Amino acid sequence: MRFCYAFVKKALQTAGLVVKQRARGRHRRRREPRPCFGELLHLDGSRHHWLARVPEQWLTLIAKQLLYAELREGGESVAAILTALRAVLERYGVPMALYTDRAHWAVHTPTSGSAPDRRQPTQVGRALARLGIEHILGYSPQARGRSERVNRTLQDRLVNELRAAGIATVAAANRYLRTHFLPAFNAEFARPPADPAGLRIPRTRGS
Repeated sequence: MRFCYAFVKKALQTAGLVVKQRARGRHRRRREPRPCFGELLHLDGSRHHWLARVPEQWLTLIAKQLLYAELREGGESVAAILTALRAVLERYGVPMALYTDRAHWAVHTPTSGSAPDRRQPTQVGRALARLGIEHILGYSPQARGRSERVNRTLQDRLVNELRAAGIATVAAANRYLRTHFLPAFNAEFARPPADPAGLRIPRTRGS
C-alpha cells in the first residue's frame, strides 16, 4: 500500500516525530521598495536619549526616509511634522504617498484601541489631501518594518557619532545632522531606484 506525502507527513507530526513548522505569512515577507524615487515616503518620530553627553534628556528625531532629520525637544508635534513636510516638499517636490503610524497628528482615533476615523482628518491629513498625497497608515511595528529598522540603526550610529563629536546641544546636533550625518548615511546606504524616472510633482509657488 502506498501513501501520499501529505498523509505521511501529517501522521509523523501527529506522532511527534516531525516538528510542525509555522507557515510563513505574507506579512513577514520583505517587500521590495517601490521602483520610482518619490513614489512612497516614510515619516516617523523616534523618542530616545540621542545626546549621550546629556543622558537625562529625551529628544525626538523626526525623520523622513533620511531625506530629512531633525531633533526636537517637543516630540511629534503638528508643527514639527509640518516643518518636516515643508522642507522635503520644497527640496524634492510632492511625493505620491506618505506612510506613517497612527500618531495623534496623523489620524483621529475616537477612543483608545479603536479604528481611526478618516472622516475627521487631522491638520496634517487635510494638508496631505490638499496636496494630493495618499496617506497610508501602518498598524503595527511589523507593518512598518523598514522604518523600525532605520530607527534602530540611527539609535546605534547617530548616538555614537554625536558622542564622539563632543556634541551636547540640540542646535549643534541638528547642524551635524545636516552637514555630516545625512550626506554620509545616504552615500553609504541609499540605493538607486529601479526606475530612474521620478514620480514627484514639482512644488509651485503658493502651493
